[in-house]
Amino acid sequence: MMTQRLIVVMSILTGLMAGDAVAQQPKAPPGQQAYERAMKVYAVDVPASINLLVQAAKKGHVEAMVRLGYIYQTGPNIRQKDALIWYKKAVKAGNTAAIYEIGSIYAQGSRRVKQDYAAAIDWYQQGVSNKSVKCAAALSEIYASCEDPKFHDGEKALFLASALVKMDPDNPDFMDLLAAASARDLNFEQALKAASQAVNLSNLQEAPRRRELREQYQQGIPHPPIASDVWMLQAAENKNIWAVMKLARQANDELDNNYDPIMARHWYEVAAQSGNMEALLELGDLYFHGRGGNMDMNKAFWHFSEALEAGNDLAYRPLARMYLGGKGTRQSLEKALEYYTRSKEALGGSYTRMNAIKFLMRYPKSPEELYQQALEIIANDLPPKPGAKPRTFAQKTGDVFTRFWLAAEQGHPEAMREFADMNYYGKRYFVREGELDETSGGLNNNYARALDFYRQLERLGIESPEMEPCRELYLEELKERRKRERREKAKQDQKNEK
Repeated sequence: MMTQRLIVVMSILTGLMAGDAVAQQPKAPPGQQAYERAMKVYAVDVPASINLLVQAAKKGHVEAMVRLGYIYQTGPNIRQKDALIWYKKAVKAGNTAAIYEIGSIYAQGSRRVKQDYAAAIDWYQQGVSNKSVKCAAALSEIYASCEDPKFHDGEKALFLASALVKMDPDNPDFMDLLAAASARDLNFEQALKAASQAVNLSNLQEAPRRRELREQYQQGIPHPPIASDVWMLQAAENKNIWAVMKLARQANDELDNNYDPIMARHWYEVAAQSGNMEALLELGDLYFHGRGGNMDMNKAFWHFSEALEAGNDLAYRPLARMYLGGKGTRQSLEKALEYYTRSKEALGGSYTRMNAIKFLMRYPKSPEELYQQALEIIANDLPPKPGAKPRTFAQKTGDVFTRFWLAAEQGHPEAMREFADMNYYGKRYFVREGELDETSGGLNNNYARALDFYRQLERLGIESPEMEPCRELYLEELKERRKRERREKAKQDQKNEK
């Protein structure tokens, strides 16, 4: 069937190289004299030629209509709406070259003409019927690579691109189209082959860009790296790791409409089978927190360890946490200290956790003893050491934080509650009512950390009235962070363009 369709298109495209030429005008067409005068003026002063071209166009001179469309499309005073008016008049008068220009105006969009892929497709299809190579190429590009995945159609893109390559196999632009169309049709092996041929056919200026595209196809990523939900699901079911990870991240994102930790766990499992280190890390986190299924500390520890083995330095901190709490492995303060130290060296951060573990190694205490010490410090009943000066509020905060954290990580429920409250209330932890000042002590709010421990308490059957408002504040904070990241990325993109 596809072969028959290809024959039909090839018959339509036969002689296409001449099909984009301006339709020939009859001898001495109406308005010819005005057109000739206009073109003499055009050569030296484009804006001054417009009135003469309008005179010729109103008399039915088709080339004058096309020229007016071109001036308004590209000239010093761009007016895309006027360009469309004159191009459409030219098409109505029998000119087929203007069809491509109309399609390109709709495809690109502008300040005055809204981007409209549906309209562009209609015009390009009309151009293909009139044997336009440019329209066939542009139509294939929309189906394969436009910015709106709603219009992606790998089969149609591949159909057109194949016809163009068959017509001119040495054209690197057509090879580009074939590569993009193949990727959109989920045939990355063919996409890679076409992309390699495009590189071989390229000049020195274009080769680097095409090598980047080849690398992208080699990773199973279409161009551009956006796709419809249907495409993503089909690609993921075919074990396309890029698609699998996109679906997994969406399902694991609490701000995403597709948030579904059960599916997140499923897709991360698929990606982890290929050794993807991000998937291994995220699976460890899902098993550690019991999201998307049962909590399983043994599996959490295994996945974090595999992620670290694969080169993911982000696994140092959760592994250190598990060694400290004896979760999924034997408790080892030495290993916890080592892994927190390595995390600090690789990723930066503070020395707080390392100093806390050193304190526990120097002065071994049970979780209950740590918890009771923290309460005594809060009550100002326990000096730093015999004969020492009273604690400053900063010292008080640090000492309480250290003891609650060490006890909480070892599973002490009351310490977990206090540690969560410390992070939720922040500066208000020690002073719940009244005005805050420099003597209030307390931490900066850390809603993510607080929510982590409130959720752990919930799994132990201990309800926390602060959990839901904490979650709302955490999500608001996350939204603001995403906005900042997008703004920073936009600024960086602008710098890169300059």
